[in-house]
Amino acid sequence: SIVLAMRIFHRRPLISLITPTGHFCIRKVLLAAGLWAVICLLNNLLDATLHPGSYQFTFHVQSWFAFLPAALILTPIQAGAEELFFRGYLLQQTSLLSRNRWILAGISGIIFAVPHFFNPEMQFGFLLTALFYFAFGFYMAIVTLKADRLEYALGIHAANNLIPVLVANYSGSALPSPSIFTAGIVDPVFNLLSFMAGAAILW
Repeated sequence: SIVLAMRIFHRRPLISLITPTGHFCIRKVLLAAGLWAVICLLNNLLDATLHPGSYQFTFHVQSWFAFLPAALILTPIQAGAEELFFRGYLLQQTSLLSRNRWILAGISGIIFAVPHFFNPEMQFGFLLTALFYFAFGFYMAIVTLKADRLEYALGIHAANNLIPVLVANYSGSALPSPSIFTAGIVDPVFNLLSFMAGAAILW
């Protein structure tokens, strides 16, 4: 839909949603993904320390390695599609209404959070989980506006989804997978605070 809208209605190349220079920088994607992956893993370790017994070792060699290629291909596509839509297309469109980056990031955060209200993890605490999704969308918008390009957000979002899918997921996840560890509960307070701390460190 984004490709068709860009080509038919806007007559612009898709790359213009990612960078104004016309040059896609994979190094920026990998840098952001690698740094955020480390932060996510450290947050998982801290979560397991604060909630002993909440994580179960669920690693099955055949299932995990059979799932790995699909995860490495499809998860970045899924995360990338969200970034192209929310921080690429919609962020550029809302910039026609205001040039204030805080207002734009706030709008982006709200628009990003609403579709996620239907995710299963909302049952662990609607308000705090909604705030987490708002904070994530807000942060991705601020990163994109500051850098004036989308590669960093693409890398962060891909890593943010890949770590749960491959390493530490939770029961009933919106992205079910044969991860190495599986948590029985989700602490929305920890999720929100650890994300904010990780975001500050990455900034």
